[in-house]
Amino acid sequence: MNEVSSIDTILVNFSISESDFLGLLKMRHTRIKESGDPADTVYSKDVKISLVLSDGSLYDQPGRFNFANRQVDPETGTIMFQAAFSNPNKILRPGQFARIKLILEEVENGLLIPQRCVKELQGIHQVYAITANNEIELRNVKMGVKVGGMWMVENGLKPGESVVFEGLNLVRPGQKVQPEKVEIPQELKIFNSYLISYG
Repeated sequence: MNEVSSIDTILVNFSISESDFLGLLKMRHTRIKESGDPADTVYSKDVKISLVLSDGSLYDQPGRFNFANRQVDPETGTIMFQAAFSNPNKILRPGQFARIKLILEEVENGLLIPQRCVKELQGIHQVYAITANNEIELRNVKMGVKVGGMWMVENGLKPGESVVFEGLNLVRPGQKVQPEKVEIPQELKIFNSYLISYG
């Protein structure tokens, strides 16, 4: 007996954490408030969905949102989404693993720092910035959307400024330091992998 299936359209299931989902809702509500567009049509058009294949290449067909699960998985604390991709050349196959790349908004000159650099106390976000004199300065910052293990800084830091990444509990304002630049760990920037299902 043969199994007949169609792979003209491939569906990709992926999940995001509840906290990330709430962050996306907050960003969307801010956009609606700024634009005065209750339907948020501009924002919806700006969303871009891409598929990164296992060899690192970018799939040449854009994706579109298919649906979002209405509930949070109590075991994982995540919400499942599904995107659909046209598959005219039959490159995609059910059972493959791929990575979803979502561009919700393009921010010119956006500034991202690792989330671990940020201290939060009673709703106030702070970082230990390093001045030109190599002194520690506790700086209030306004944070935006989280991207992977990174966090966008909306106000309080300028491009090129340095912040403490390791040993936050060992420094204090006014302290002289000899900073060493470190590379941001890859795990803070990687995508999650998702299973491709039948279309």
